[in-house]
Amino acid sequence: MRSLFHRRGDGTAPRYLVEIFVISAAALLLEIAYTRIISFKLYYYYTYLVIGLALLGLGSGAVIVAVSKRLDGLATRSLLARCAVASTIGVAVGYVAVAATPLDTIEMWTGDRGTQLAAAGQLLVIALGLYVSFLPIGMCVSALFARRPDDINRLSSRVVAARD
Repeated sequence: MRSLFHRRGDGTAPRYLVEIFVISAAALLLEIAYTRIISFKLYYYYTYLVIGLALLGLGSGAVIVAVSKRLDGLATRSLLARCAVASTIGVAVGYVAVAATPLDTIEMWTGDRGTQLAAAGQLLVIALGLYVSFLPIGMCVSALFARRPDDINRLSSRVVAARD
């Protein structure tokens, strides 16, 4: 079986389309799972917080890849392996942060000053756990896009052609 990480027989570099698809699908499934968990544990309107933190994590990962010379020098296989390990740890941290942090959101708005600060701190722990889950995924996807910038327009050109 031919690896998607090595050069093809015709000498062209791989496009990483399968990898980008799988990683993006996993990120979307993770986001959906977190929105379901947060809407059950807190209230449904906190799912917007999950969506915002997912976007922040993905975007921050892209910024880290853009400014880091060290990540630019890594081989693609090594970068994917490191991002996979970091994503696994990030998802575990995010799940533990959500599951183990007791938070009563009503007390955050109606309690006394000490209770409000404690609840805000608990919400911050949950938010950081969610953010850490999406950071390595953003790094991985943006690094794969950066390795083959010529192919970024392939999807958008097909969407425009299908619409016309």
